[in-house]
Amino acid sequence: MKLHHLVVDDFFENPMELRLWALAKGFRDEQSPVDGYDYRGVCKDPPWVFKNEAEIRLSYLMRSPAEIKLAFLRLAMEGVNPTRRLIHLDPMYSTYLCTVYLNPPGEFPIYSGTSMFRHLETGLEITPSCQEEIDTWDKDCNDLNAWQETGKSVQEWNRAVILPTYHYHAAMPPGGFGYDPESGRMVFVAFFNI
Repeated sequence: MKLHHLVVDDFFENPMELRLWALAKGFRDEQSPVDGYDYRGVCKDPPWVFKNEAEIRLSYLMRSPAEIKLAFLRLAMEGVNPTRRLIHLDPMYSTYLCTVYLNPPGEFPIYSGTSMFRHLETGLEITPSCQEEIDTWDKDCNDLNAWQETGKSVQEWNRAVILPTYHYHAAMPPGGFGYDPESGRMVFVAFFNI
């Protein structure tokens, strides 16, 4: 199966329990074990029951055993989480990415979600294969006008978007939303292989 992206509603059986757990545990700056970068607004080590539930659900959806390599929650608040590269890829983490939106209904902007992109000038939409493509991405990664949206998952409570990590994508709106952990953009993230 060639997957561009897949949107699934009602992903977790009890998403509010996961949200409340993360709010109680808190979000911190963490260094990625994969790329060594520091990331803001990370809540590591989600409860085993949610990681297990995600693996089972992803295995069913992908029709193959899914193995989560890294799972965490992420909080992005407007003006707090500067983005190094708005439009980015994640192939160094795994083959696939699952993001589950954890803001309750009515507590997020209507234009929020995840978008997939193709570079307008070059047509580039997957992992760069040469230095020239890397340079183009590096130059234009924070300029939305240089890219065409090729797909979108509109944010909804407990909605998951699954996509290959080699596709260019970005969280919307850029930089997140809200002003505190209760109102900020909260997602469960799972990098996985099948």
